[in-house]
Amino acid sequence: MSTPPIITEASWTGGFYQLYVEPQGGAGDDRLQRLLAALWAAAPVEGCYAEPYGTDGTPREAPCTVRALRDARRLIGAVRPPGGGRIPCGCALIGGEDGPPLLDLHFSLGTLRRADPRVGGFPFDPRSGAESLEWRAPLDAWLAGIARAALGAAGPGLALAGFELDAAPSEELRGGAPPEDRPTAFLVPRNGGLEYVPATR
Repeated sequence: MSTPPIITEASWTGGFYQLYVEPQGGAGDDRLQRLLAALWAAAPVEGCYAEPYGTDGTPREAPCTVRALRDARRLIGAVRPPGGGRIPCGCALIGGEDGPPLLDLHFSLGTLRRADPRVGGFPFDPRSGAESLEWRAPLDAWLAGIARAALGAAGPGLALAGFELDAAPSEELRGGAPPEDRPTAFLVPRNGGLEYVPATR
């Protein structure tokens, strides 16, 4: 399998747009593996490679497994978000010691901007407030759909989508519900299913 030419070390410059998917009720490696495989299929992610890069500057082909993810900085591939073309994405395993283990699916604003010009200079230009929901709302909904499918295959959990996320979904929901004024989108268990709660700003 050859590495898609869009995936280079320069793919990760700038800030990151992220999806955190957090399993609930215990998350051993077997369950994390089901979640990772389902996330890869739901996106869908094209290819599976690992960092660090080889001496020739290209990532190494890797299996889509939790073991490979633990051994690497992240697993990477390519996706097609709404409103744009094919862009590089990465997936990291974070938390687990001081917080809950979760999967972080992400892509850089630089590559997202090349695929969708509406991203502009987010989060620093004049259209970075509520106007940015024009492109963020469909992106968040797409990411929530990926998380819904992954959690449907791997068991109950939560998800959070947005720019440069600071905390796990469960930590953001300590008040029992998403905040009324929120820059991020949530996927929360409610009424026996998963409810999508969009960003408001």
